[in-house]
Amino acid sequence: MDFSLTDEQVMLRDTTRDLLSRSYGNDIESRNKVLETELGWSRDVWNRLADTGILSLGVEASQLEIAVVLTEFGRRLAPEPIVHAALAPATLIAEVAGADQESLLDAVAAGQRLLAFAHSEPGHRAPAAAVSTSAVRQSDSWQLTGRKNPVLAGDCADILVVSAALPDGGTGLFLVDAADAATTLIRRPYRTFDGQRGAEIDLDRTPAEPLYGAADASAAIRNAVIRIQSALCAEAVGAMEEALRLTTEYLKTRKQFGVTLNTFQTLTQRAADMYVSLELARSMNLYAAMSIADGNLDPVIAARAKLQIGRSGRHLAQESIQLHGGIGMTAEYPLGHYAARLTAIEHTLGSSQDQLHVLIDRIGDYGIVTL
Repeated sequence: MDFSLTDEQVMLRDTTRDLLSRSYGNDIESRNKVLETELGWSRDVWNRLADTGILSLGVEASQLEIAVVLTEFGRRLAPEPIVHAALAPATLIAEVAGADQESLLDAVAAGQRLLAFAHSEPGHRAPAAAVSTSAVRQSDSWQLTGRKNPVLAGDCADILVVSAALPDGGTGLFLVDAADAATTLIRRPYRTFDGQRGAEIDLDRTPAEPLYGAADASAAIRNAVIRIQSALCAEAVGAMEEALRLTTEYLKTRKQFGVTLNTFQTLTQRAADMYVSLELARSMNLYAAMSIADGNLDPVIAARAKLQIGRSGRHLAQESIQLHGGIGMTAEYPLGHYAARLTAIEHTLGSSQDQLHVLIDRIGDYGIVTL
């Protein structure tokens, strides 16, 4: 099969790469400075992403184009929450919103409004876990009660897209204005261990605007989770590519006993094993993105991809640090930051173990013949 990018995808990749390179340079210090700010990412970079049309990809592009962009984000470790504050929730709104609600998407594409998909709840690790947050109808309005955590980009979001159990069964989607609901919404921001940001959201009879006419949106939520998983897989591939590049460059330049480290066969073989893991991850990432682009949003394919991404990411992160020695864990060197991001991606919307359980639960669908 031909996995080469089209001319348009190459242009999108190069545009994203150039924008992020100019914003964060070739060292980790500029990124670390941005992480230490109150917001944790750059509004200036966000506005430039909007100006180039990247923030509108969630509605206007296929999953392949999104994967191209996210791979560059992973390679540069850019902290802007493009998936969680723009692309994923915008795609979800576009799928289920009424005509009067779609104007919000224009504000998101222009970088004027930030979204967050508030779906995960404490104690629920699996990607398709049940929702305990409840929605109650009060005359012509709706109110939500429950707790959402983690809500990535929830610390800065203007609008929350919240999943909640409907009175007659099923799971609905609701828009919550974080500013208007300040009296009944408690937002506890925090920094994740990879330096990015999230929040725990408490809702207490919080006013909400229904999406999809407050009908069951379980299928749309499942599709949104699959799309987010695919985007995270693409970001992880970019991070793995850069981690491997840094490691091979180090082996070529660092000397021990008067010779460079790449002259030691054992170290070269370990680097070769890292390359195999990267290629497995790259293949599964393309498989997942191409399936979604073809309209096949299959949770089994998503679980397969994220399982391999998690395993490959852990392998590359651990081996990169081992081959670098002590310098690999210093805050001034980028490798530890790549390892932290890969670990965070593995545990977002279901860890590798959770993905394995998804596949185990569906093993009966394969029609295995027993003799």
